[in-house]
Amino acid sequence: MPALPSLPPEIYLAIKDAIPQSDLRSHVCFYKTSRSIAKLYDDVENADDFWAEACWRCGLGRSARLPVPPDPRPSWRDFAIDMIERDGFCDHPQCGESRLEENRALVESLVDPGQGRDPLRVGDNPEDFPELLSHPLFCQVGFLSTPGHPVEEDAHIVPTESEEVESTCREVGIAAQGISISKKQSKDNMHAHPFIANSFATFPPISHLVLRCFHGHRPARRLYINCKNRDAITLLTVLTALHPNLEEPLEHDTVLEYLREYMDDDAHVPDNWEAIQRMQTIRELVTIW
Repeated sequence: MPALPSLPPEIYLAIKDAIPQSDLRSHVCFYKTSRSIAKLYDDVENADDFWAEACWRCGLGRSARLPVPPDPRPSWRDFAIDMIERDGFCDHPQCGESRLEENRALVESLVDPGQGRDPLRVGDNPEDFPELLSHPLFCQVGFLSTPGHPVEEDAHIVPTESEEVESTCREVGIAAQGISISKKQSKDNMHAHPFIANSFATFPPISHLVLRCFHGHRPARRLYINCKNRDAITLLTVLTALHPNLEEPLEHDTVLEYLREYMDDDAHVPDNWEAIQRMQTIRELVTIW
């Protein structure tokens, strides 16, 4: 770390205290300025609580793929630093500081301050459980058309129409300069955007979720998927749980029922619509639709 001007520690402490705790990027950048600055964060009791609170306010949880002893999850400080180093200055319209800003707004508006930093758990009376809002980005998650990829490479963010136009214009300009452009989906997958992958899946955040998928139109054949994460279920937690089931076959009536439920009210889906024949698995349905 570079040397800083010799100033009283109180000056640097005042700067630290002036940064809102939810401004995770500024705190990480300030922390990495010098060893003396880092000590302001490290040389306090329960130092990791500060970083846990900062991540919580930014709607970020540690997505443990396999939470078994010994616990592979890093400290909140190391997690925060890793997130900012990898994604803090990303220019993707759904990532970088834009993602943290939207997450912060969701936390501030939908999470009870009295909840603390513990994700909600369903108690003895499920009726007391608050209404949950799923993360808006779930509507933009897609998968590659062919299986055989790790979930972080398979799942990707599908751009909106306006984002697609902006991205195309930018890429045309880059290509004109003779710079190669990587494949769109590799740029937009979960591995490339840890802010997205580690964002809370619901607001308020919860630690356990059961997904009921549309595997067959008869209730007895529905597919149930368990999602668990003690730090709060994230987008990656849900996608990791769903991923092994993407090749599950779907019945014609199931696809028809789904399309009719989620298409515009004035849209008509005929029983014999030939496009349905290309939606025979969960992967094919979410890839095409």
